[in-house]
Amino acid sequence: MTLKIKRINKQHNRKVFDCGQADLNAYITTTARQHSDKGLSKTFVLIDDEQPDNILGYYTLAVCEIQPPHHEKKFKNYPYQLPALKLARLAVDINHQKKGYARLLLSNVIHKAMLIEQQVGIIGIIINAKNQTVVQMYKKYGFILLNKSLNLFMPIELCKKLKNQ
Repeated sequence: MTLKIKRINKQHNRKVFDCGQADLNAYITTTARQHSDKGLSKTFVLIDDEQPDNILGYYTLAVCEIQPPHHEKKFKNYPYQLPALKLARLAVDINHQKKGYARLLLSNVIHKAMLIEQQVGIIGIIINAKNQTVVQMYKKYGFILLNKSLNLFMPIELCKKLKNQ
């Protein structure tokens, strides 16, 4: 088994993907490739080289602007809106959960964030979590909760630190 992360394309069998959440299943099935083609976001799929059509997991990235977390000292004198990378979706198929694939996908997101930061500049990664369970999962990876909401943030400096470990 050789795992790879690739941009979604027509060959990927999106119809059989099931992560247990209807909205994430519907997105990969009906919207992800079209949004990628239109440049609205980019979706990347985790596949096994032995069965490259099957999607084991996926994530979707987009750019956004956020209000800086002014409660953090380093952002106190920053402008009102700052560029960030948005992790819009991340899901792993039910048959492949608890194998470390979410961690593998997130590691790839962090790697891409560092590449993007070198080219255009971003302050970090933002996530709009759906519920407290998701918040707790991302906090384990070092994301910080913003303003008592379901929004989480990882500064680019932490991305670099994690990648160097």
